[in-house]
Amino acid sequence: MMSPEERRTLCIHEAAHAVIAALGGAFVQQIVLGAEAGFCVIEGFNVRREFIWWDEDAKCYASDRAAFESYARAIERQTNSFDADLKKAAGIRANVKNTLTQMRKDVRVSLCNLLAGPIADAICAGEGTWSLVVGFDFEFDTDDVQGHDIPKALALAGLLPSPKELEHARISTEAMLRREEVWARVQALADLLAKRGELCEELDAMLPSAIKGWPTSPQTRVRP
Repeated sequence: MMSPEERRTLCIHEAAHAVIAALGGAFVQQIVLGAEAGFCVIEGFNVRREFIWWDEDAKCYASDRAAFESYARAIERQTNSFDADLKKAAGIRANVKNTLTQMRKDVRVSLCNLLAGPIADAICAGEGTWSLVVGFDFEFDTDDVQGHDIPKALALAGLLPSPKELEHARISTEAMLRREEVWARVQALADLLAKRGELCEELDAMLPSAIKGWPTSPQTRVRP
């Protein structure tokens, strides 16, 4: 059984996941506190599950970037092959472009979402800048729900084109969580989650609106 401090930490962890997901434009349907805490951060985004999988031999999550990119381009070609009537029925006014760009955006949201939990843990503990250190001795507990965040994040980063994606997501996510108004959202959501153990209908009122263009890619130039 969790102590009050452990329960509070877990609530902060899950609330941070939800707030960052919402800021990135993702739909958060439910948060549950318990053995199956949180929500699925891979299937809940525009990333098909076969591009991320658990490698039992390597004891890590693996990803297939080539298949992911091929899938995105196939969707674009298939959609653009629809005749005019079918496009009209589907609400498509012109040829679909940049499907891969949008899917990469979805992956970046999911990546920031995964990192939000561990970063929130560090903020809650009063730690300074959170750093992700992964080396040959990196291990995690496969029975720990929270312990899957970082390995999944590593795999998701592998779907993206730049080697700077993971570090960029870390910096972006921590900067966002350390904003006073964002952290206040996390705390308020955590307080309610601690009381009820499960949140669903309340989320629309509790979660922030999406920030257009966030998170950015490492190549995006920020105007001064």
